[in-house]
Amino acid sequence: MSHRLGSLLQQSPTVDVGPNIGTQVAPNVWQVVFSPPTAPNGGTKFLLLHLTTAGIPAGARVEVDLGYDTDVFTSASGQSFWTRPAGGNSVTLRYVGSAAATISIVEYGRGEPLLNGGADGANGGNTNADLFLLSSPYTEPTYFNPSGVTPASSQPSWENIACVAPGTMRDAARSVGMFVSVHAGVVSSCTATLVGPDLILTAAHCLSTDAEAASASFTLDYQTNCDGTRPAGYAPRFWKIKRVVVSGAARAAGDTRPVLDYSISQLETGGVSVGAPPLSFRTTIPMVGEELFVVHHPRGVPKKISRQPADPSCKVLSLDATTVTYACDSDNGSSGSPVLDMNKQIVAVNDWVYGAFNNRGQGATAIVQDMATPPAPAKDVDVMLVLDRSGSMSLTGVSGDTKMTEAKRAAALFLDLIRTDRTHRAGVVSFSHTVTLEAALAQATTASVDALIGPAPARNAGVVGAIAAGGSTSIGGGLQTALQQFPAPTATTNAPYVLLMTDGMQNSPPMIAAVEGQIDPRNLSIIGFGGTGDLDGALLTQLASRHRGMYTRAGEGLSLRKFFVLAFGNIFQTGSSFDPFYVIAAGATSAAPVSFGVCGEDTITVILGWEHPANALTLTLTTPNGTQVDATTAGVTSRRGEAWQFLRIPLPLAGQRDGTWIARVSRPGGRGGELDAAGAALPAERFFLSTVVDGGPVMRPPETRHYYTGDAIEPRVSLRWADGERVDATVTVDVEAPGDGAGNILAREGLRPARVVGGETLDARASALLDLEEARGGALIPSQTRTFPLFDDDTHLYHKLEPDGTYMNVLPNLTRHEGHYTFRARAEFGEGCTTSRETSWSAYVSVGIDPGKTRVEVTPIGDGGPGPRTVRLTFTPMDQYGNYLGPGRLGDFTVAGAPGSTLATPISDAGNGSYVVDVVWDPGAAPAPGITISQPDRPPVVVAPGRTALPARSCAMSLLVALVILLAIAVLWLLLR
Repeated sequence: MSHRLGSLLQQSPTVDVGPNIGTQVAPNVWQVVFSPPTAPNGGTKFLLLHLTTAGIPAGARVEVDLGYDTDVFTSASGQSFWTRPAGGNSVTLRYVGSAAATISIVEYGRGEPLLNGGADGANGGNTNADLFLLSSPYTEPTYFNPSGVTPASSQPSWENIACVAPGTMRDAARSVGMFVSVHAGVVSSCTATLVGPDLILTAAHCLSTDAEAASASFTLDYQTNCDGTRPAGYAPRFWKIKRVVVSGAARAAGDTRPVLDYSISQLETGGVSVGAPPLSFRTTIPMVGEELFVVHHPRGVPKKISRQPADPSCKVLSLDATTVTYACDSDNGSSGSPVLDMNKQIVAVNDWVYGAFNNRGQGATAIVQDMATPPAPAKDVDVMLVLDRSGSMSLTGVSGDTKMTEAKRAAALFLDLIRTDRTHRAGVVSFSHTVTLEAALAQATTASVDALIGPAPARNAGVVGAIAAGGSTSIGGGLQTALQQFPAPTATTNAPYVLLMTDGMQNSPPMIAAVEGQIDPRNLSIIGFGGTGDLDGALLTQLASRHRGMYTRAGEGLSLRKFFVLAFGNIFQTGSSFDPFYVIAAGATSAAPVSFGVCGEDTITVILGWEHPANALTLTLTTPNGTQVDATTAGVTSRRGEAWQFLRIPLPLAGQRDGTWIARVSRPGGRGGELDAAGAALPAERFFLSTVVDGGPVMRPPETRHYYTGDAIEPRVSLRWADGERVDATVTVDVEAPGDGAGNILAREGLRPARVVGGETLDARASALLDLEEARGGALIPSQTRTFPLFDDDTHLYHKLEPDGTYMNVLPNLTRHEGHYTFRARAEFGEGCTTSRETSWSAYVSVGIDPGKTRVEVTPIGDGGPGPRTVRLTFTPMDQYGNYLGPGRLGDFTVAGAPGSTLATPISDAGNGSYVVDVVWDPGAAPAPGITISQPDRPPVVVAPGRTALPARSCAMSLLVALVILLAIAVLWLLLR
């Protein structure tokens, strides 16, 4: 929901009404007056009652006197129902009928004044929920809140709607109102707009399900006079919200439409007009700079308007495919309000604050298109695996096997996980400088999977097992061949996905840029496999970012398999409930038991993967009642490969589902359990446990973004049920960050001659980093892992108005070094039954060239003459922390002349972290020569020497001028004598 207006209180003992319960005020009429303890610090402003009954007999009814109207409940109302708001702290209930029945008040919502941050600062306080204007003039709360109002001022620019002169804005405001409901244990509010005779539009994070609508009521009347006093005859009327008609956040599994933050609900009007005309959606895209206004109820206060000229940034600032960005003052409770143009058409639904305190609203054109597009039936998946088999894949990995062997294990596990009782299809492409369609896209059956990965138990043969490393790298070629396998999309074709695994730096055509236009609207997951020297993390991050894909980086084979499992969950629209690494200690035959929660899931698949095939591990599970589950249990699907095993369990299994399950990992051992069958000591063995779940909420990682050093990282994950409703959870993220940069290392160590590995020529930079890694015998760059909380509230974040199921945090001082940053987010949630969700992703942070830190040296070329002259600039790119970009980075930036300078030669790499370029400089146009450096996804910067070394001719001219001046002084001195 949205902004808190008050408390939800349990009524114990219940207050009842019925025959012979309460006071009989007429034949067959019994009455009770409910007057609970008043709210502190200003008294109760309104009440919402929750009534329950075993059933109202036919012909009987319950009446609740609201003051402005009467709520009537009958046998058709069911066994649980909410009243509309009633002003003050007293409500009269009557039971009319002779048949025995008991209707009970079990809980109630209480509107309260929460002024000046005192009572509710942690939950969006600072409000005065005086819906019935019991006090006049209305007491405005303190609005200072950096989540919604520009923090330069404690007072927003909005004003009471009655201060607006009659005209377009005043007319539009008649159709905008506020609804209140009980949600997440409090009374809260949002703004909404009348878009039909009985339909209202709001944000989906305010109201998305019928369960949320059950306690909700809407009013158009909540406003004061311009001076804040109560209007004459003020008598607000509330309308019950009957149901949610459509929600842009309710997306079933397989529905490929984007999640949009809007919903439309129906009011219970009984055919009576609500007293205002509906507003219409604008079906054309607004222009940047176009004037806007917003009518809303910030913090649940009487109706306000944000508009120009008081709010000069209340205009279209930018647009994208589904949203409009503007800067009209908003606050908690403003969510769902209409963003309107000067023709009072709805341009967007006011949604959330985005960077620099701008708003970003759900665009009306996207909403109209979404409503016109019927939800597609849940689709199965077509997935093409695109596997790198370039020469660098022949290098030895951490496990002692080649990277190619480790990649084939990961691919085999992924393919083995695909369900063969659906219409999923899979295919495989491998690439080096040539591309091979190893297996065309075909339905996943037991026979086809066996053909791809070989028979059980090894699963290391077949098409995938035969792939051999060798040659250079054409990532674009691999993608192109995979994309050609997908049929033209129709309503009945499967959802297409590409899973790309590469360890390399593309060095053979076709390049990625040549085929990028073919990727959309394909879904893209990328797994980078490698270390500092053999993986172009920046390129893969940019590729994922441009296509709204996900990127993860695995440094070794066990992580690679785990990330293939994660990719499986994302591609097949499932969730992961836990995903850690463990170790069986040397000499031990089992690891410590691992517990995990199951709360309503339909299927769980528990995957065990270990590092060395020779150390065969076995997985068993224990249900909440202690029953053991293993590969032989009836109803359980079990698969085993040379270094993995998984158990897929439909739930409930023998009546067991919710509760704590336990996973146990063991291995055979002899002679007291310390030796293997050959008599050798059992070594320590790393393994991972992952669960993939169907059913329940799903956690999704963010879209990949390319960062630069000094950028604030905002890790964010979404955690929602299938209908789009948020999950109230405790969420943390572990961030593994590098402790140094490759540029720093290479600026000290220099480049090395190019290496040839498996027929692939690695450039000087990659060769140097590989040499250094091999010399060190381990990771070249140290890393550190830190844990941060993620929040779904406005208290900690400046980027949202209300909770919406997206958990995030702003980490401003994290990106101090270039390299891969790996994120692992974990959410724990549930009442009574507790479970979790996890997800992981990676982002590459590049060195952000800083003009203040970058060193520039100027060397004159020739003695020159009048006018422009040629100089040589030697510049050493560095970031704001003093980190070097380093040598071997010519492809990572482009150079152009700065004002007054024109490039005269191509740029060259000095091999020590510096780069050289000649420019023609016009001293009359600029005080110093300079260049403009551009990096992808980043504004260009101009670098120039801080103190220019003047060319030789300038020095000579200066000396001549000085001599002339000295001679003139000497002559003048002689004359004066």
